[in-house]
Amino acid sequence: MIHDPPLNAPNGAQVYVLRPRDTLRVDPVPIAQMVDALGEIGAEEAICLKLEDLTRHMRRICDFHNACDFEGLATRARSVVDLGDCIGLPLLAKVARDVVISVRNSDDMAVAATVARLTRIADVALFEVGNMQDQGA
Repeated sequence: MIHDPPLNAPNGAQVYVLRPRDTLRVDPVPIAQMVDALGEIGAEEAICLKLEDLTRHMRRICDFHNACDFEGLATRARSVVDLGDCIGLPLLAKVARDVVISVRNSDDMAVAATVARLTRIADVALFEVGNMQDQGA
C-alpha cells in the first residue's frame, strides 16, 4: 500500500490518499496438475468454468455484503478460497480466507476492507487469467 503526499483539510488535518497495490501471482502447480489430469483442452475448459464460478461468487459476495448477510458472505468467500487454490491464485485464496476470519470475528470494518480487497483482486485475476488464456499461455 502506498500513499500520495498528504492533502491539507480545511481544519488543518492531513488527509492521505491510499492507493492499494497487490501483485497477482499465478502458482503453476495446480494448473500443471489439471493439465496432467485433463489434458490441455480439458484443463482450459475447467479453468474457464472456474472463472465463471468466480464471477458468480463475487457477484453474490457483493450482494450478501450489501444486505449484511454475513453468513452467506462467509459461505461464498469459502468457495472463493477453494477456487483460488484450485486455479493457482494463492493471493485470491488468502484474501478470501481473511474475509471469512473477519466475519467470524464480527469485525464490520475488517469485513468491509477485506471484501473491497477481495473484489479488487478478483477483478485483476479475472482480467489477467482471461488474457493468459487469450494468448494461449
